[in-house]
Amino acid sequence: MDLMDLLLHDHKKFWGTHLMIENKKPSFYSKEFKELMDMMTDEDPHKRATLKDIELSKWYNKEVYSEDELKKVMKKYLNERYDKENMIFEDEVIEDEKAKSGN
Repeated sequence: MDLMDLLLHDHKKFWGTHLMIENKKPSFYSKEFKELMDMMTDEDPHKRATLKDIELSKWYNKEVYSEDELKKVMKKYLNERYDKENMIFEDEVIEDEKAKSGN
């Protein structure tokens, strides 16, 4: 399956396939983000989003985090990701120890 072909010709199928490959929930990307990406990747250059279109888009004009809010959000995200990676690592160590001990 060629994602670039889907991106250019079938946005709905592109997003479904992309989410499946990335193992993401449909809500991972906002509707506004997907609309903007679809506009920016239109195969027809006359229909493709201009910089002005991008600046006027709902996604571009959404409320953004303050610097402090962003730090909190990123810290939480990175801590959750670190915890998940360590859990996987710990599970693998436990399995290795079980295999070595013959259990």
